[in-house]
Amino acid sequence: MGSNTHDKKLSAMTSSHIFKPIGRPEPHQDMSVLKTALGSPETTRKQPGMNSQSKPSFDRYKCTWDGCQQRSPGEKELGDHLSAHSEDALAHWACGSTCTWQGCKSKAKFKTTRQFNIHLENIHTKPLLCTRSRCTHKRPFRNKHELERHNSSKHSAERPWDCPYDYCPSETRAFARKDKWLKHIREVQHENDAFCPYLHCLSSTIRTEKGFEDRKEIATHFNLTHSWGVVDGYGCALGSCGNTGKHDRWHVLELYRHLEEQHKIREVFSYLGRKLEGTDHIFRFQHVPLSFYNILTDCEMCASHTLQTALGNTTST
Repeated sequence: MGSNTHDKKLSAMTSSHIFKPIGRPEPHQDMSVLKTALGSPETTRKQPGMNSQSKPSFDRYKCTWDGCQQRSPGEKELGDHLSAHSEDALAHWACGSTCTWQGCKSKAKFKTTRQFNIHLENIHTKPLLCTRSRCTHKRPFRNKHELERHNSSKHSAERPWDCPYDYCPSETRAFARKDKWLKHIREVQHENDAFCPYLHCLSSTIRTEKGFEDRKEIATHFNLTHSWGVVDGYGCALGSCGNTGKHDRWHVLELYRHLEEQHKIREVFSYLGRKLEGTDHIFRFQHVPLSFYNILTDCEMCASHTLQTALGNTTST
């Protein structure tokens, strides 16, 4: 009897409140409705991991040649534009002289054309930057050796690979390297690890009845689906997706698919990389293009999970 009442209550709440599109409020309406459902920009931009120093996208494709006011619409266009400046710098450079790129502060003297071309590429046309999210070092490195030295000195103590299971018997639950993380998942037995702990995953308990056959299959699944060689991976914290407690470590293509299927945000693939650059790679309310406000919907899986958790807590008390 109690179970039937619980199911009816959950069904009624789900159908009447959760899965309807959340449109743009009229000017006279209270914005708190939309902010409550999806997380307001004022709140989400203060969440841990967000890089408050990230430059606006308008300046991301600005030319770095002093005196040039060119702003390109995208990365490719900026690259082509900078290459033209590179040819100009090379034409005015003489063997043994310093860099002729307008505004370059380097005092190094280049003995060969090859050395100068490497400098132009690594510093000016294709800046060699640290790709670790939340890294405060924003200047380009002269060569790969300097970048590797930076990683070993600044990021060696980081352990970005966390065990994804809620209950883990191991004393070590965070790892500096992906291979150690996968080894942990493969060798340590976790509660209910026949299924993937990431809620959105096709191999999670709410999306499939067939679990993993062995521990090797578990590790293979995490390697192919939730790492992609990216330390942070990509995740969604839009609406109810922000209530799950963990993010999926998706490839950016998987995040794009999720936004399209669950939130009705379409044709924003090129937009994602630019918008999430320099952040923790988590898609939040402030990243939603204004043109999608009228059709934006909540994630059905996470909304249902949030309701069930809330009702379960109410029942237990």
